[in-house]
Amino acid sequence: MSPFCHLESEALEDAYEKIRCGSCGSTLIKPVDPDEPLESLEFECVSCGEVTTFEGVAEELLNEYFGGEIYEHYTSGGELPLATCPECYKETYVISEDKCALCSGTRAYDSCYRCGATLDTSEQELGGLCGYCHHVSEKVMRE
Repeated sequence: MSPFCHLESEALEDAYEKIRCGSCGSTLIKPVDPDEPLESLEFECVSCGEVTTFEGVAEELLNEYFGGEIYEHYTSGGELPLATCPECYKETYVISEDKCALCSGTRAYDSCYRCGATLDTSEQELGGLCGYCHHVSEKVMRE
């Protein structure tokens, strides 16, 4: 069983099966102390001894897991499967799950309160406005 199962992220759970060492590429990775809380859990490579944190493993796993979709985005213009989480600021926000696989954070604002447009993770810091409405609001405030 994956140590990530309580996060309720199907993507992270599936990605755990493909965990590899960031230094040597070995799949012989184990938790240093399985009794530690997930947030402070460290993983050690049995082959080379490299130790990494839960955060480091989660980001790597998700990037590996979604590698094909990420490649497709940059070559053919498809949607990116991951975004920066507005709560923990890691690249672990799974778009299809609409939450962060690392901290379980979600978007505070689903849509722009002025025009109704759907807000993505990059627009969460704009106080409930989409990029365009925020720009217009800032412009009006300057005048």
